[in-house]
Amino acid sequence: MSFRKQLEKRLPAWVAEGWITDENARLVLADVAAAESRGPRYLTMAFSLLGVILIGSGVITFFAANWDAMSKLSKLLVLFAAMWSSYGLAYVFERRALPLIAGAMLLLGVILFGSNIMLIAQIYHISAHYPDGVLVWALGGLFTAWMMRSQPALVAALGLAVLWTGMESQGFGRTVHWPFLLFLGAAAPLLFLRRWQVALHVAMVGLLSWSWLSFMAMADIFTLHHHIVFLLQVFFLAYLALFLAALHIHRYAPWQLMAATIQKYATFAALACLFALTFPDMHTYEGTATGGWWAGTV
Repeated sequence: MSFRKQLEKRLPAWVAEGWITDENARLVLADVAAAESRGPRYLTMAFSLLGVILIGSGVITFFAANWDAMSKLSKLLVLFAAMWSSYGLAYVFERRALPLIAGAMLLLGVILFGSNIMLIAQIYHISAHYPDGVLVWALGGLFTAWMMRSQPALVAALGLAVLWTGMESQGFGRTVHWPFLLFLGAAAPLLFLRRWQVALHVAMVGLLSWSWLSFMAMADIFTLHHHIVFLLQVFFLAYLALFLAALHIHRYAPWQLMAATIQKYATFAALACLFALTFPDMHTYEGTATGGWWAGTV
């Protein structure tokens, strides 16, 4: 990124001197940008993320060791100072053309934002529907991802959203948690605009996890009415539709890699549903046939 920024500053002067043409300058910048997208510095990213995890755990350990000795005001000052310092460092590193470290600092800010929610709730003994705290944490990560164009923040937000939907669907009535799809829809435009592969994998794994949790919740209801096979058919058709949508998106060059990833996950999910439908027990319930309108073709 630093090399590209230097080129962006110097190429206009080279064009003015007549050393290269304006068209060649654009081609050079495009080639450098493509090389950066193909070869990210994974080692730097790995150490940055490791440092973020260690700092986050250090903050938690610090509060665990000094909780009783600190006043409420000092606790709040340390919490907010740590969070805003991480966001400030992210801005500094971004200005110095160190995007990977800046992304790590944004991720640290998201982690500290979540710890602030939990610790402030403990300081003031706030009693509430506890999955809402995870939801607010996930929304904070999503807001950071949108505002700062940060893939690590979006990955964290999607992971927290999966945790949130798991808490809601399995801990409170075992119902289908539809709001997760709204969260995924809010993240989808950013995914496609930035073409973030890592975040897309996390989003698709989250969608598969939500599908499984929803199936387990609905199976408790529909099994009593002998309709679980129809439930599997609905999931199969939904993922088939997703596969066809990705097939259409694949026609557009900027999103071909994204579409290919979606197709792989959709194919896996659809085939898993078909495989489940091959079990004879899926079509009978206490000796009563419950086959679907196309179950015989499976």
